[in-house]
Amino acid sequence: MKKYIAFPFLALAFVLIAPSQSHALSCVDPEGMIDYVVKDPNSIVVTATPKVQAERVDKKAVKDDPNGMYDSGYTGQFLEIEKAHMGTVPDRQWVYFRRDSTWNYLCAGEPPKVGSKNIYVLQMPQSVFELETVTAVYPVDSDMGKKLMKAIEDTDSEVEPMVYEVPKADWLTRLHDELKEMAFIVKIKLAEWTFWHAKVK
Repeated sequence: MKKYIAFPFLALAFVLIAPSQSHALSCVDPEGMIDYVVKDPNSIVVTATPKVQAERVDKKAVKDDPNGMYDSGYTGQFLEIEKAHMGTVPDRQWVYFRRDSTWNYLCAGEPPKVGSKNIYVLQMPQSVFELETVTAVYPVDSDMGKKLMKAIEDTDSEVEPMVYEVPKADWLTRLHDELKEMAFIVKIKLAEWTFWHAKVK
């Protein structure tokens, strides 16, 4: 049984976290975005440099399809985080830009170049089936980046932003525990599927 759980597990995981086209319709204007970020308890703002980039493609682009012009899935960037401006974050981690077959990078825009320093606005995952996604990203010397920093400074927060070190062994343990939890949930869902398939008419 263990040999066959990987595919349904991965398929179900992506279904639960996959983006929908409605994301493209909920973009906030740049000025409104700053206000949204500073008031959102699930937003994390950091200064970071992407060191590695990787494509995680769910469905390849179809050249002649206007609703499928782009690869869908995620673009991942492995960040070295220099400073936290909002929230508490590890010093190194993967973050993800959603990609949509129709809208491509949606509201967050394209990932910045590897090796460039930027201000990232991240959205904390609410479950093990979600990824830490990028809401917005700005060059450190951009007007929007400076406005965001000013808005954060002007906000009264009781929580001190912090970057903490996570050794490789701790990341492996964390991911192992999350994968075990995900596998258990998938096992439950597969049992539901078997129940409906076999017994309910």
